[in-house]
This record gives sequence, structure tokens and C-alpha cells, in this order.
Amino acid sequence: AVHAALVLRASAAQRDGALDVAAKLITHFEVGGNAQDRQRLATIAERLSATFPKASVTGHDGAQIAGIMAMHSTPGPALIIAHGLMTTKNFDHIRQMAIQAYEWGFHVVAIDLRGWGQTAWTTDAPSAAGYFEGRDIVAIARWLRNHDRVTSVGALGYSLGGASVLNAANAASEDAETPLNGGVLALSAPTEMMRAIDHIS
Repeated sequence: AVHAALVLRASAAQRDGALDVAAKLITHFEVGGNAQDRQRLATIAERLSATFPKASVTGHDGAQIAGIMAMHSTPGPALIIAHGLMTTKNFDHIRQMAIQAYEWGFHVVAIDLRGWGQTAWTTDAPSAAGYFEGRDIVAIARWLRNHDRVTSVGALGYSLGGASVLNAANAASEDAETPLNGGVLALSAPTEMMRAIDHIS
């Protein structure tokens, strides 16, 4: 909790400075992998901090969902990215996908689901195995659709995030405004949650 408070109170310059130091440490010290791997991780950290400022977006029932967001100055499609179980928006594969999608021309919002990452600090709403997370994604999609540079909104989810985007697609299908008009892609999503829980335990 003390660490969280310090991070939240840090200025933007302090956070950027910490990212610079982390990138240099990853590059120069033997922290696993070879020099090329460490340079790749440092490059991802630098590109992410330069392009994706932290954001807080309002989800279902007013829950504050933590994320990172990058918007282009021109119109285009938007993509919401949801991480999997035991991960956050800060994991390497989520960062790489966010950067790649942005380079493809998408406006990008990568979120921490309820109960995970920084969202665990911004709301006490627990994880709901993708059910309320899906409704959070619909609320974020609806918010993005109101942005003048967003032409459509899609969602990509991994594992728990995949279950969340499938639930979002179901909830969005009942919405006359069709907030997820860009479709969804669910990767390794559990469709029978109790069976998935039994498998994990």
C-alpha cells in the first residue's frame, strides 16, 4: 500500500525518470536473456512510456478502470485490449500488442481488469470472471464512440480478457448504439468458467 501511494503521488517527470532508469538497467545488466533480449525490452519500455500515457476510464456502474491510452490526431478505428488471468496491461505481450496496434493506425486503450493491476487500486469491485469486465468494456467502447476521431471500436482479449470481450459482445448486442461495432477477438478464452477454475486449482 505504501508503494502504491508513492507511485500515485509521483510526478509525471519522476515516473518518466524511473522508466528511463528501468530501461537502462534492463539494457546493461544481466537480468535474464541475452543482450538482444534486454535491448528489446528496453525499447518496448521507452516506446510505451513515450506514446501511451496512463488513463482512467469509467466502466460499468461507475467503476474506475485503469489503463493506458494512445490516440492518433486523425480519424480511425479504436481497439480495447484486455489482459489475461494473472497478468496486467503492463505485461510484455500486452505492451507489444498495444504498440503494434497503434502503429497499424488504431487508437488504443489497454486496461487492467477489475481486481488486477492498478484497477485494484481505483475500485474495490472484485474480479467477476469476465461478466462485469465485459460490461466495463462496453462502457469504455461507448465512451470511445463519442470521440470525434473514433470511427469504430473493437476489442481484443486474452484468456480472462477473452472471456471479458465475449461477454462484452453479448452485452453490446443488446445495445441499440452498437458500441462494439468493430467486433471482438478472444484468444484462449474460457467459455465454461467453472471448468476453467477446476482446471486451474
